[in-house]
Amino acid sequence: MKINRIQQIRKLLLEEHTLSIKDLCRRFDVSKNTIRRDISELEQQGLIHKVYGGIVLNGRSTAVRPKTRMPRKSSPVWLPPKSGRMTSSTSTLARRRCT
Repeated sequence: MKINRIQQIRKLLLEEHTLSIKDLCRRFDVSKNTIRRDISELEQQGLIHKVYGGIVLNGRSTAVRPKTRMPRKSSPVWLPPKSGRMTSSTSTLARRRCT
């Protein structure tokens, strides 16, 4: 059953490129811990990359792209706050790298 589930996860990932843990739990009617163990095996094989709440096909990290695109578009018009304080959000850090 486990081997069959891992093969099905691999097939789904090749079709969809990203999968959430929640969706995998629903599809296979298993617990999050079971899916996490399956994910660990796929990660050891080098097929996937774990992201917050799910997995992506190795080499297709979608979590980073929006944060790197946004500051490049906004940095020419973005001005630091008058107080000079910046928060530690990832958007602020990404903007800071672009200036």
